[in-house]
Amino acid sequence: MDGDLRWLVWCPLIEAFEAGLWAYWVFIEEVLCVRRPLFHTNGGRLHSETGPAVEWPWVHGSSLYFWQGVHVNEQVVLHPETLTGPQMLNERNLEVQRIMIERFGGMGKFLRAACARELHRSPRGTLYRLDRENREEPWVFVEVTCPSTGRQYCLRVPPHTHTVEQAVAWTFDLLPESYQPRQET
Repeated sequence: MDGDLRWLVWCPLIEAFEAGLWAYWVFIEEVLCVRRPLFHTNGGRLHSETGPAVEWPWVHGSSLYFWQGVHVNEQVVLHPETLTGPQMLNERNLEVQRIMIERFGGMGKFLRAACARELHRSPRGTLYRLDRENREEPWVFVEVTCPSTGRQYCLRVPPHTHTVEQAVAWTFDLLPESYQPRQET
């Protein structure tokens, strides 16, 4: 094939890509062309905090939602406050579940929404237990407040934990009687 003929064959395809062609399939009697969708990224990953991360605005209802590269549903991105405890608890994809809990307001808020049972409360924090249907092991978390920053943290601890002091000591790989700090910072 000489240069002029090659140009005649490839020029329309190049022009189509420049005009927004994303993919195409050649059939016997027709060519099916798909326009390039709009992509929203952050740090090289599909992500949008205000709408779909992939969208075909010319096709009603054709969009995909992503949070830091993870495919999630519209509710997680646009209305995380409407998520329910059972919804988050029953999510099978752990990364999606993590994002749902984060978007909802954190582990402490999630534990309350999922009706976790308060096992113990002390000046150091609160110990919660969440029994999960169809799962062998319950989740037990200790919610503590950092004395220097005021930030709250929920730390998962072994299911046999019964007191806040036991849970906090466990996070330092100590027995409760061995964890006696002079000052917490």
